[in-house]
Amino acid sequence: MADSSYTDIVVTTPNEYVLQITMNRLKQLNALSSNHLAEIARALEDADPVVAAEAARAIHEVPIPTAAPALAGWLGVGGAKAYDHRRAMAAA
Repeated sequence: MADSSYTDIVVTTPNEYVLQITMNRLKQLNALSSNHLAEIARALEDADPVVAAEAARAIHEVPIPTAAPALAGWLGVGGAKAYDHRRAMAAA
C-alpha cells in the first residue's frame, strides 16, 4: 500500500494493475513546484516497491535534476529491477 503522508502528490491504485501518481496542483495547471519535486524524490523511499519504482521512472524520464542524487543513491537497493538500476546509474 502506498504511503499516505504525501501532500503534493496523490498515490492511488485505480485497479489491480495500475498505480497512479497525480500531482496535487489545485490552482496551477502544468506547473511543478519544488515541493512536488521533493515529494517525488521522497517517494523513492516508499515502503511499496511499485511506488518507489514509479518515482524512479519519473525522476529519470521527466527529468528531475534536483532528485538525481536521490535516484543515484538508489543503486543496490533490494527489490529494484535492472531497469531501475540503469536509471539510477544514469543519474549518478
